[in-house]
Amino acid sequence: MSRSVRFASICWVAILFHTPPLGAESGPWSYDPADSSCTSHVGCPQWVSFRKQHQAPYQAMALGQFESSEALVILSEPPPVLSKQQLDDFLIALFGDTLLEKRHYRWMTGVDGWLEDIVLRVRLDGKARTGVLSGTTMKSWEAPADVVDKLRILHQVLFRTTEGFWVDDLSTSPAQTPIEDIRVSASDLQHWFNTPGRTWTSATDGEKKYSSKQIFTDAPIGLYRSAGGLVALLLPPTGERLNASIADYRRFAVETDVLFGAIGLGKRGAVLLGRSRQVPLAVLPPLRFETLIAFANEPQPQLEQSYERQRFFAGRIVSGDHAGWDWAPILLSRQLQDGEMGTLLNLADQILKSWSEHGKVDYFAFGYPKPPSYPFGEDAASEYFAKKMGADSLIFNWNTGGLAVITTMDQLDFLTFDRTGALPILYLPGSSGEDQDSDDLFSDDSKERAEDARNYFASMQDPILIRVAQNVILFQAVQSFLAPVHPPAMTNSQPSRSEAVGRALEEKASSWLASQTKSGDPNLQALIVKIKTDYRLSDRDLARMLSSPREFEREWRPGGQPIQRLGNPAQDALTEL
Repeated sequence: MSRSVRFASICWVAILFHTPPLGAESGPWSYDPADSSCTSHVGCPQWVSFRKQHQAPYQAMALGQFESSEALVILSEPPPVLSKQQLDDFLIALFGDTLLEKRHYRWMTGVDGWLEDIVLRVRLDGKARTGVLSGTTMKSWEAPADVVDKLRILHQVLFRTTEGFWVDDLSTSPAQTPIEDIRVSASDLQHWFNTPGRTWTSATDGEKKYSSKQIFTDAPIGLYRSAGGLVALLLPPTGERLNASIADYRRFAVETDVLFGAIGLGKRGAVLLGRSRQVPLAVLPPLRFETLIAFANEPQPQLEQSYERQRFFAGRIVSGDHAGWDWAPILLSRQLQDGEMGTLLNLADQILKSWSEHGKVDYFAFGYPKPPSYPFGEDAASEYFAKKMGADSLIFNWNTGGLAVITTMDQLDFLTFDRTGALPILYLPGSSGEDQDSDDLFSDDSKERAEDARNYFASMQDPILIRVAQNVILFQAVQSFLAPVHPPAMTNSQPSRSEAVGRALEEKASSWLASQTKSGDPNLQALIVKIKTDYRLSDRDLARMLSSPREFEREWRPGGQPIQRLGNPAQDALTEL
């Protein structure tokens, strides 16, 4: 039998945040897309070149030699196993008097989002060279031996293993690599495990051999390899034991490039099954352990990320440094804060919006190259639906509904997803002149165009879109098969940043409503009174609706009517102001 896996529907739109000054010059230096000069920092130009090649999250070590006696080391997005201060102290101790300079650089992903790296300038001790794997070419290259030795020690500290250790050569660039859009069914997984004579070699337990049945019943927690390029990771059943698997997880993530799916073993835990790596590490980086832990630490029924343009003050900025750009506060699940997945979702949304709109939508600090063609041909999506349906609005969604299923066979639960190239898409055209639910506007043509668009995005073989799909499956595997570190009732009761923003906006909305009631425009006053009367809203209700319409809709639907119907006139009034 099989059952559908339900995910949160994810919808994003353009956003900008305001960033306060970073403070003292000794703090992190942020790359400004409008002024990329960094001549005062010796290693900065090489770092900028590195980041232009890796604009999406990329966790790696890279090494370049710009003088015969000096080298530049880039530690991009080091995992948070140490605090920033602890890592800085460790690096100072590790490199000792060979450390000439240490700087923190931020590659901006919007106005107040960034990827933070550490850049070291070190003096070389001797001329000895040693071979080390490059994640860019997947071949060995000759690097300064004394620096490589220190980086191997650092890798051990950060990942609890030296297996999977690589160092990129800053003099080489990632090559264009085809990434196959793979479709794997539950029967495929079952067949692979049930192949007669198949054995699994443990990378954790002294190269011992195990049958597939033993993997499911009594094999130790750890990493296993099998013929045909299959790699399996057996995880413990409870999230609180995951930290003991950090080294095995790292090995699995480096050795594989595509996650085929997962198998739930009940009280035994779960198995992640991946393909032995064919795509370079620099193109499809390893899945991160901190992402797995974030999913386990904060048990939630769904992931949420959106840019909420209906919120109070959202809209075009009319003055200041960012005049002309749109601003909207973000809704972000607590698991996604300060993590790779949140950034990936943001970038994936920008790709969906920009490419669907024929490249006519641009985002601040988003320099991703535009494709040679677009999903709606010579039209933007909004133009297509305007011509076809007379729509004057369009909602874009990456939609995770129907992405995966859990199929039970032989008392095992097989989690699989329909394809690896891109998530499903929704295009929801609407018209302000029609009095009907948005579901009624979801025509067969919209569905066909959404499927065509998904085929288009999957055919682009984009690493960001593939990584998003892989992390969604990882999230579902944790939610379905592993007991959480803490029961939901014991999770962090502190408000998320999204909730904190909502509270601040509610205060602003309350103040604004009070001022309009006393001395505002008579037409707007009449509109506010009408909305409050028609929908039986208190002043606080209306302030909450303006500040957090998505949350308000969930909690309050008078007579089953969607709240969007009352949100539009209020939003129109705010826009006119």
